[in-house]
Amino acid sequence: QLTYLGLDDPAAMSGQIIVDPTNPQWLKYNGGPRCFLFGAGNPEDFFFFGKRGPDGTRIGGKQSDMIKRLAGTGANTFHVLALRDSRYNIEPGNGTPDCNPFVDSDISGKLDEDILKQWEGWLSAMEAAGLNVLFNFYNDFDDYEEKAGWKLDAQGNLHPQEKYFIETLVNTFKHHKNLIWALEESSNKLARAKQQRLKKVAELVAQTDNFHHPIA
Repeated sequence: QLTYLGLDDPAAMSGQIIVDPTNPQWLKYNGGPRCFLFGAGNPEDFFFFGKRGPDGTRIGGKQSDMIKRLAGTGANTFHVLALRDSRYNIEPGNGTPDCNPFVDSDISGKLDEDILKQWEGWLSAMEAAGLNVLFNFYNDFDDYEEKAGWKLDAQGNLHPQEKYFIETLVNTFKHHKNLIWALEESSNKLARAKQQRLKKVAELVAQTDNFHHPIA
């Protein structure tokens, strides 16, 4: 049982994973000890196991069983991907066209509230099990800049649909203490010029998340 005393970051929640303000090369629990991450690298399609039902939620994916299996093993970290849509990936074999949280899998439309509610349930279960979650917005080799037109405008602003996507996910899940935001699973695989857009995404996450979760 961890003990939490005075808060290291008053803006963050007690017990939330944060960047150590005194030693920013480390992570720690707000008001508590340092946090060392130890966990599984897969399954990266955790959110998308099972058949997609009429309301967008997943059926028969056994996500709850996976969480229960990890709980109590000593592992304290898990990672998920919010988008693993093969239509926007430059490497074959990454996901399927329905591996996204949008209504009817249409990324130009609205995010599906039923899907986000199901994700909320899994994230809550992981938090209760003591699992930190590395929440990746994008998969490696994702290219929404070219394939979806999510390009920076002349003033360097994010595309409105990408801004909506990021802001909605952050606002929906930032109340969890166990989250580390991650821009892309392996952003170093992209050309340096394409990383400029991801830096803007990082700025937006920081502006939206008033709890100061770490950003990877």
